[in-house]
Amino acid sequence: MRQATRTQWIKCTIAILLYLAFLIWVRSWWGLIVVPFIFDIYITKKIPWSFWKKSKNPTVRNVMSWVDAIVFALVAVYFVNIYIFQNYQIPSSSLEKSLLVGDFLYVSKMSYGPRVPNTPLSMPLAQHTLPILNTKSYIEWPQWKYKRVPGFGKVKLNDIVVFNFPAGDTVALNNQQTDFYSIAYGEGQRLYPKQIEMDSLTRQQQRAVYDLYYNALCLFGLRMLKEEEVAEDIVQDVFVNLWKAREAIESTLHLKMYLYQSMRHRCLNYIRVKKLEEDYRMEYALLESEEGFGDAVVEEEVHRVVMEEIDSLPHEQRRVILLHLEGKNNIEIAEVMKVSVNTVKTHKARARQQLKAKLQNLFVMIFILGL
Repeated sequence: MRQATRTQWIKCTIAILLYLAFLIWVRSWWGLIVVPFIFDIYITKKIPWSFWKKSKNPTVRNVMSWVDAIVFALVAVYFVNIYIFQNYQIPSSSLEKSLLVGDFLYVSKMSYGPRVPNTPLSMPLAQHTLPILNTKSYIEWPQWKYKRVPGFGKVKLNDIVVFNFPAGDTVALNNQQTDFYSIAYGEGQRLYPKQIEMDSLTRQQQRAVYDLYYNALCLFGLRMLKEEEVAEDIVQDVFVNLWKAREAIESTLHLKMYLYQSMRHRCLNYIRVKKLEEDYRMEYALLESEEGFGDAVVEEEVHRVVMEEIDSLPHEQRRVILLHLEGKNNIEIAEVMKVSVNTVKTHKARARQQLKAKLQNLFVMIFILGL
């Protein structure tokens, strides 16, 4: 085996480091299986990647050189379109007066983060259908879960963004200009064109509608709530509201959609309310578990009221009371205020009388002030 040169080692190291940085960015470690092949291309050269160059037949060399260039170009375009940028043609008129239908855009995938394809084995430059052949441009195996790679920018006001067209996650191959859900809804209206007049239904017919959907709605609610009785109660509410909204029901399809959507919304509301109640109960339980919680609340409120009344006293009386609360006796208060002890006693007595008159219902004042 020929010894690799220093230049080859440097190129190999740079290529592997760049490739590892790419794997870290896309958060996919399956790509590590490619590292040995990169090492072989630069260093070991066990696999004859360019075998055709040694062929004595000039036709083989010429054809294979084109094949090699085309394969490299397709692989490069595949990765560029997925992870760096891609050109799109505007299909709708939502941006008219700025951009017109049919205009081409180059969209940066790195700004907000590229979306990893769900079916990675696909033909580059074809969205989902191969031209001429009119078949799928991708292989359905393997299939990856939806994942978006972190971007290098943030969405800003007035940014132009692209979206799936047709809308949704499913494409009707024979009618690609209309989204799948509009097609399905139109087909439903075709199959169930007859208007439902709820008022004209007999009691037996109303009972038939109830029996038709009751068990299914209960099961639907049970899956969401895990509480059978609550699910049954919500189903009853749904049917009560169905009667109130009967004039808005247009068809059998509309009736089914209304029932399930109403059931889902009510279940979600119940879950939200229950979570709020549990949060409040937990918070209150934590407060109650604290030692002396009730006494502390009462004491804090009494202290606030008493301090408000102390602040309303005349200046000298207020000063005497505040010094008293700091633990000073009459002699020490007299020294601080530079008055006689008798004056201190007089101020304290008058303050006590005023506070008792204002706080006659707060007997705890005596214990707090110690007067």
